[in-house]
Amino acid sequence: MNKIEDLKQKLSSISLGISRIPADTKRDFISLANAKFSGDYGLCIKFCLDQALEYQMYKKVQDEMNMKLDYIISKLEEKEIPKESKKEITLLNGRKIIVKGGNQNG
Repeated sequence: MNKIEDLKQKLSSISLGISRIPADTKRDFISLANAKFSGDYGLCIKFCLDQALEYQMYKKVQDEMNMKLDYIISKLEEKEIPKESKKEITLLNGRKIIVKGGNQNG
């Protein structure tokens, strides 16, 4: 019995059992592992984790950039611009800003 317990302990230190995985997620994961990693689930899960962590870093940087851009836009909107040199620009997100030096005709 001692050998069986040793084997269980060794396996638990190098393996990971996951339950309650949605069927389509499991199917997609196995398909990805087979297609890109020759069926190596360990390498595939490492890849997925690396991608998730990289995305979180990207998302944080993007959020910081959006906050800075909003700050810059608000400062531009606060400035007093002579009426004859104002130009209104609509950004992709629908927000409108006024910039110096434009003409109202186009």
